[in-house]
This record gives sequence, structure tokens and C-alpha cells, in this order.
Amino acid sequence: DVELKVDAPDFKELTAVLPQPVTGSLQANGTIKTDQSIARLELTAQGDLLGFGEAAVKTLTAKISATKKLPATDATEEPYYANLISSIHLELSEVHYDQFVVDRVSAEIKSNNAMVSLEPVSVERKANLLLVRGNYELPPPGSTESRPTEQPADLQFSFRAPQLSDYWESDAPHKVTGQLQADGNVRVRKGVASGQVNLYGEQ
Repeated sequence: DVELKVDAPDFKELTAVLPQPVTGSLQANGTIKTDQSIARLELTAQGDLLGFGEAAVKTLTAKISATKKLPATDATEEPYYANLISSIHLELSEVHYDQFVVDRVSAEIKSNNAMVSLEPVSVERKANLLLVRGNYELPPPGSTESRPTEQPADLQFSFRAPQLSDYWESDAPHKVTGQLQADGNVRVRKGVASGQVNLYGEQ
């Protein structure tokens, strides 16, 4: 068994080697346990006042669970996601980017082998709400024929914004006002996207 721990009250020091260090604090705790050729990961993380360039997050919480059946020592090489099942729950609060702001981002992400599912991702700002659900198939590692943007994907979204100007800081000089509603679905196959989007807006 392996215990994992990160305690970074000053995350900027830990990420100083990056071109743009991340500020704030981060704590993470977890374990990796192996039993009968199956590895299990449990990890929780908490971040506060994280900043990266013009982006900032007041709080971040994450919980990751994963299991993977380990290949036999004489097995042929397989993709990293083979026999991997994972679940990620992510919560962000008070997310800012330049003059834009959202109150809360919540994501439930699951994977089973190459398939990744959003179940769902929600973005909230006052009464405005964006919901996204869907599936995406990961490309084979190292493949030169399958680009990430050409992989199969199916997405459904719903957007309700009674007041678009709420996405801007109160003192922002330029805002888009009015209400907007949108529903749609997008299907991607071999890099070609198709689907349907319904829009309704009002000043």
C-alpha cells in the first residue's frame, strides 16, 4: 500500500518551475492499495485562493476514485486506460477570469476504459445555469492517426440565462445584457461535427 500526501500552504513555491506558477494553497490525501492484481486509488484534495494568470478560484474540492486491473508481466503493451474505471467529483466556487465570474462549477466525470462521461457538468451564476452531459472516446496513446479533436463525442447541453450581464463583474465597463436560452446536441465523428441547437434571446 502507498499513502499519498500533498501539503502546500504556498502552492507558488511548488509550481515555481512552471512558466506561470499557481498561487494559493493545496492539500491532498490518498491511498493506493493493490489486491489480487487490482490497484485501487482513493484521493481527496482541497485548494484555497488558487490563482493562475487572470484566472482565480476561491475554493476547490475534488474526490477521485479509480480501479485498474494490472496487466500480467508478460502481457503485451496496452493503453493506459485499459481496464481502468474512474470517478471524479469536482467542485469550484467563485471562479473568476479577467472580468468574468461564475459562482459555482460542479462536475461529475466517470471513465470506463476509453470512454469518458460527463454526468453532468454544471456552471452556475446567480439565476444563470449551464448543464452539459455527454461522452467522449479517448484516442489511442501515441497514435498519429487519431487526433483528440477527431475522436467520437456526443454532447447535450442546456443553457438558461435570465440575465447575461451577471457573468461580468459589477464594475466591468462592457457587458452583454438580456436573456438567452439554448438547448442542443452535438455529435462528432472523424472530426466532423453535426447536431442541432435551439436559441431564444431577448433584450
